[in-house]
Amino acid sequence: MKRLAAAVAVLCLAAGSAQAAQDAAPPAAAAAPSPRALALTKRYIAALHVDQTMKPMMQSMMGPMLDEQERVNPNLTAVQRKAIRETVEEFVAGDMMDDILERMTPAYATIFSENELQALVDFYESPTGQSIIGKMPQMGPVAAKVMVEIMPELRTRLTRRICEKLSCDKAPAPKPKHS
Repeated sequence: MKRLAAAVAVLCLAAGSAQAAQDAAPPAAAAAPSPRALALTKRYIAALHVDQTMKPMMQSMMGPMLDEQERVNPNLTAVQRKAIRETVEEFVAGDMMDDILERMTPAYATIFSENELQALVDFYESPTGQSIIGKMPQMGPVAAKVMVEIMPELRTRLTRRICEKLSCDKAPAPKPKHS
């Protein structure tokens, strides 16, 4: 039972907030975004330089996550580990972020007002905004190091909490014998 709880903990931590976002109640139906809001959103996204900042940051964070998965799945062969690692790296380096941002554009353009989008564009197109964006790739290795350091502790704490609810340490009740 404890092994099951540990596996659940790893999956929960690896999944992050994806399920929570999926389960969240959808916002009230909003009007379609205006052409100006869509254009501002595209400028905002372009100012973020996703190819130079977000993709490398995501790639650097994927390495430690893959390392952790290999550790908890020791039965994977070297060929399987290599194939998984290469596939994930290729996928992240490929069109993943472009696809995500293309689908997110209308959401940004609907959730943020045109004034807010203009403020985002003004900031991220400014020298200060571009300086901050230029430094973002440095955060990837730092975040990855933090994740490697804290993941065992988080997994242990989450496993403990799951076991408190599931009574992992108790022996399973004996099955009744039929005469």
